[in-house]
Amino acid sequence: MKKILYWLSAVLLAALTQNCFAAACGPVYGADSIAQDKDGNIWVAHYEDVRLGRLEPNSGRFEEYLPTTQANSSVLNRNDQDGFSYKFDFGFNGLALDDKRGLVWSLIFNSDKVIRFSRSDRLFTEIELPGRSFGRFVLPIDGEGNLWILAGPCCGQEGAMQLVKISPDATKQIFPLEVKRAVASNVAFAKNGQGWVSLTQDDEKQAALYAFRDQRFERIALPAEIGRIITRLHVDAQGDLWLAEGDAIWRLHDKEFKRYTIPTPGAHPSVLAGDDKGNLWFTEWRGNKIGRIAVGGEVS
Repeated sequence: MKKILYWLSAVLLAALTQNCFAAACGPVYGADSIAQDKDGNIWVAHYEDVRLGRLEPNSGRFEEYLPTTQANSSVLNRNDQDGFSYKFDFGFNGLALDDKRGLVWSLIFNSDKVIRFSRSDRLFTEIELPGRSFGRFVLPIDGEGNLWILAGPCCGQEGAMQLVKISPDATKQIFPLEVKRAVASNVAFAKNGQGWVSLTQDDEKQAALYAFRDQRFERIALPAEIGRIITRLHVDAQGDLWLAEGDAIWRLHDKEFKRYTIPTPGAHPSVLAGDDKGNLWFTEWRGNKIGRIAVGGEVS
């Protein structure tokens, strides 16, 4: 009898997931982003389900917080033109903590929404964006607690990219960037409010970098060696801008660019992070390594 039930379950599961081509099929709860708050608690955003998790490392206590909208993994469909069609909100991606105000920020996948979670009252707030959000994982917060996101047209829609400032009280301010149909967009902000945006327009052979100052965009000339795709921006504690592209990482300091060549051929640096000693850490998407650029410039 157990064998019969097992095989019936297997057949039913196969029938339900015959059109699934990704880990998103079925009841999944993939942890996507992670961050530590000032009290040492670990926060996790779930990419394939709509929930936030909080771990207290000392006690081992784990709590999860769910908004009113929950993911439904059975609504996945596939068509030959568009690939997957996610017809409902299907999880969070990216995570940013505002310890001073007790807020947790994330994006709702495949939607035009940002979520704000208040640790004090454990309530979620949804904020509509003027278009689809761009740039996974990184959600920059400036020194005033403002969240900055690049949003724009999606899925054949017409329109321009827009930089969105979301205040801690969930109010919005929008700054249009006269760029259409861009890919590989990134946003980074320093604590003093200095902002940076990188993206690639469809018809351009080199990536574009913009400085955002006094509510205005200024295009910054890039070295000719920088290619079409910038994979990540990062502002360190000193306020210097770092760019990952190709097989190199660049540093912009006092209006001068300096290149740091990665020893691994085809490394494709993808994520950047700084530590409190001034070192820059990076991951190699294709090199399968973690790298470090020391304060003195040594790459290891």
